[in-house]
Amino acid sequence: MKIKTSSHDLLIVEDNPWKWGAVLIMLVIGLLAGSFYFFRVGGLDIVGGVIFLICALSMMLILGFVARRFQGVFNATDGWVELRSKSILGYRAVRHSLDEIDRAIVQTTKAVSDDGTKYVHRVALVISEGQSKGEHPIYELHREGPEAETVAAQINRWLDRARSRT
Repeated sequence: MKIKTSSHDLLIVEDNPWKWGAVLIMLVIGLLAGSFYFFRVGGLDIVGGVIFLICALSMMLILGFVARRFQGVFNATDGWVELRSKSILGYRAVRHSLDEIDRAIVQTTKAVSDDGTKYVHRVALVISEGQSKGEHPIYELHREGPEAETVAAQINRWLDRARSRT
């Protein structure tokens, strides 16, 4: 997650997991190549081709869920915030009035790994009133590292500046 654009009128926060996408695409290509090899050989190796093909299709489905680009677009001129997500499965955007947004916070959860318990984070926007009341994550995945704190602080500074101009 990083700040892609920051100006007086526009702030764009983006999380683009291109590394995951690249790894999964290479895995899918390898599995498809293996399945074509098994189909070409024929005989009992066709079973291997079917297994590789099923694995490739499964990886393509996982790719649709994991390799998803998230954006939070804050527009002070028009007075809105839009949370966007895009993947091979489609595009989704939810727009809120800039006045509805109270602040950005960091949501933290525990993640258990081989080397112990770790804490992972993500940035969410807080809306305290109205139909959209609640915490709205800018991106779905939690990540390790200090980026969420930094991004939340930058969003809050930008919101304060935008409110002081109106």
